[in-house]
Amino acid sequence: MLTLHAGDSVLTVAPERGGALMGWSCGADQLLATSREVGCFPLVPYANRIAFGRFRWDGTAYRLPLNFGDHPHSIHGVGWQTPWVVAASDARSVRLVLSHDGSGGWPFPFEAAQTFALDPEALTVTLASSALQDLVGMGLFLLVLFVMPNGLFGAQRRRG
Repeated sequence: MLTLHAGDSVLTVAPERGGALMGWSCGADQLLATSREVGCFPLVPYANRIAFGRFRWDGTAYRLPLNFGDHPHSIHGVGWQTPWVVAASDARSVRLVLSHDGSGGWPFPFEAAQTFALDPEALTVTLASSALQDLVGMGLFLLVLFVMPNGLFGAQRRRG
């Protein structure tokens, strides 16, 4: 686990927990809510669900592990359940990478990277991925649970 500091902002990053953010605070204010102790995590190489863990690609049938308890579908890819490697870090930023060889939950190789850069008044997150095999579909999504003014939590995004 790594802790980044910038002014009163503190960010806790857990490469070993799927490259997740465990917390982000500014002074006494907690900015991330948590679910299963995690406030933000990458969904790669796909987001949401693959029905019953089965799909066909280019004429071949694939079966994925059902990776969320007794849930009947494969959910959110493998990135959130796989340790990431720290490629670079300093007091205010960290770059994590994941190299997937095409085994263990997803049949196609890919690479993904995420960077967290903390400033006293902002957090910049960059998430990128690339398939390492021609003609393979994949996607990515960053699930973030922000604390809302009414005490509830939910995902927000900035339009720019």
